[in-house]
Amino acid sequence: MKAFRSRPAQVIFNLALKAMRAVPATRRANVLGKRRSLLALLGDPLVTYQLGGTQLLLPLSHNLPIYRQLYPDYSAQAARIARHVHGKYPTLTFIDIGANVGDTVALVRELAHFPILSIEGNDRFFELLQANVAHLQDVYLERAFVGHVTGAVKGAIALQSGTSHLVEDKAGGTLVQTKTLSDILSTQPVFAHSKMIKLDTDGLDCRILNSELELLSRLRPVILFEYDPYYFVQHGDDGLATFANLRQNGYRTTLVYENTGEYLLAANLDNSSLLQDLDQFYSGRGGKRYCDICAFHADDADLAQVIRLAEIEFFKNRRAATA
Repeated sequence: MKAFRSRPAQVIFNLALKAMRAVPATRRANVLGKRRSLLALLGDPLVTYQLGGTQLLLPLSHNLPIYRQLYPDYSAQAARIARHVHGKYPTLTFIDIGANVGDTVALVRELAHFPILSIEGNDRFFELLQANVAHLQDVYLERAFVGHVTGAVKGAIALQSGTSHLVEDKAGGTLVQTKTLSDILSTQPVFAHSKMIKLDTDGLDCRILNSELELLSRLRPVILFEYDPYYFVQHGDDGLATFANLRQNGYRTTLVYENTGEYLLAANLDNSSLLQDLDQFYSGRGGKRYCDICAFHADDADLAQVIRLAEIEFFKNRRAATA
């Protein structure tokens, strides 16, 4: 692994998180800023971070601990939803597109156990993913950038504070190899009938979904994906068209979460005005505020309602505990 572990970096990392817990929310950005100023000197070494029951190895520059400190429910809905899906489908297999360093695996494994396919294309994150899940059973790894085609596309890999994503550039750039989800599953038979798919590709989620409509129509999985109009514009995508495509392929209900992980509302895919309002609300925010969408096929209307009520109760109790 190219990066190195540093005891001073770990100490600084632990102290930064402790300091963030001790100061008001309005001052936490200053703590983060001071932590960032040390990165150039330390060379962005690796540190350990406890998430659920798993100790993750990640770069000091990774924003996951900061987000979790500011927003304790950040990205945790995937695990709660998956637990309910597993309750209905005991043979559940779960696909994690954009697995990063394994944070979704760590959160899911804390609540349930079923096979997980973790797909990550960035070399550094994939090496960390390998290290972080090596002790876990039934976690399958695939080193790949998932795209709408299998082959070389012109573009570049953008890295920023613990995330990586493909930026297409038809006029220039280098060649980046991508694979469709269908092609990946052709070599991963355990996941040929997966009932839940999570995507986190910083803007390519809709393009991937729109290119796999036949697969979605056949498998009818619960789909959890990031909805950010800021990135859709960059990739020439249309979020509302994605909603329409999902509806045409049997999907009816969506649950909407703020990017902080908080449950917001349920929306029926027949309710075009509400979906337009949702799209407009998250437009023009420069990627700083977006939402996560969990879509359910008509076959899982019962499951959507169970999860909706459970999420309302979960956050009701969460707010009561912190009031």
